[in-house]
Amino acid sequence: MKIAVVSMIRSPWGGSEELWAALATQALKEGHQVFLSAYDCGEVHPKMQQLMELGLKVTYRKKVTGAHAGPFRKLMVLGYYFILHRLQGAFHKILKHQPDIVLYNGTCYSIANDKRLLQELPEHTRLFIIAHYNPDFGNPLTGQESRVVNEAYARAEKVFFVSQRNLETARRHWCSDIPNAALVRNPVNMKSTGLVTFPAGEVAQLAMVGNLLTVHKGQDIAIAALATEQWRQRLWHLNIYGSGADENYLRSLCAYYGLQDKVSFHGRVDDIRALWAQNHLLLMPSLMEGMPLAVVEAMLCGRPCVVTDVGGHKEWITEPKEGFIAEAPSVASFAAAMERAWTEQHRWQEMGMAAHQKASSLYDPDPGGALLKLILESRKQ
Repeated sequence: MKIAVVSMIRSPWGGSEELWAALATQALKEGHQVFLSAYDCGEVHPKMQQLMELGLKVTYRKKVTGAHAGPFRKLMVLGYYFILHRLQGAFHKILKHQPDIVLYNGTCYSIANDKRLLQELPEHTRLFIIAHYNPDFGNPLTGQESRVVNEAYARAEKVFFVSQRNLETARRHWCSDIPNAALVRNPVNMKSTGLVTFPAGEVAQLAMVGNLLTVHKGQDIAIAALATEQWRQRLWHLNIYGSGADENYLRSLCAYYGLQDKVSFHGRVDDIRALWAQNHLLLMPSLMEGMPLAVVEAMLCGRPCVVTDVGGHKEWITEPKEGFIAEAPSVASFAAAMERAWTEQHRWQEMGMAAHQKASSLYDPDPGGALLKLILESRKQ
């Protein structure tokens, strides 16, 4: 079987890559051929390199220019790919392998920006979509985008959602049950899922883990909440893990609030369990989500979480058993949830144990294998 994955991510790697990567790993082990169409981000992530060593064949459909690239450079790159895609098609390189299955990996609606895939996809090729997240507030699509996504959903044998909340939101947006929808789980980045010893110390170590992109992860919301007078008087330290386009903004925001001594930026960290050996509580002030790996991993390690009521958070966390839930992704709402968490600081270890039990009952130890089986056994009704 030939399986082609089309990824829309514009960075070397991200949490949304983990599920298709797990599927690809299993498929390659079973003797299937797997191809990837990705954006050329200028570097090969170690996880991508591992997949390539297993047999993954990678093609690039567009070059991503960095934020510091000059306007002439950006214009040249855009012009080159505009002409190339006009002559050959945006997905010519991946489709020339004549895949039996195409798995599109993106947000719930990002395929609206990749409509050429639908135009170039052979009629006999089976299409599947992984829909990682959508906005909970408002309908984000224009009339034209809506038509493209409707066409894609109708064309797909299955549309896989990573949380029930995302599916319900999509149903509201489309005024449809989406009969070919199915739920799947994301993998975790840990070989062991046992409890991590709760760290000692009087200073509360707070962690934010994820891509430093505030329009998605909302790290600036938590920083603003920590800048209030009552938090300035408390013993805490914020550890920010990850990289992304908004790192300089977040550093500047910490300086503006005078929190430089209370906040540390650690960059990307591969050893998640070592991270949680040093931290007591996860802050996840997201504006939109599917079901973030950072929350699942924190819970499996035995840490309570403060999250916003977006995506699948409420499917994993019940306040005050496993964590605290802000009603909205706003500074006031998240600050109120953090205040409730602080008053229960003496229960954080107990809550972490409950979080571990809840996550252990929900996570899938073999999500890649499960997704591969769903795809291979699926037939559109």
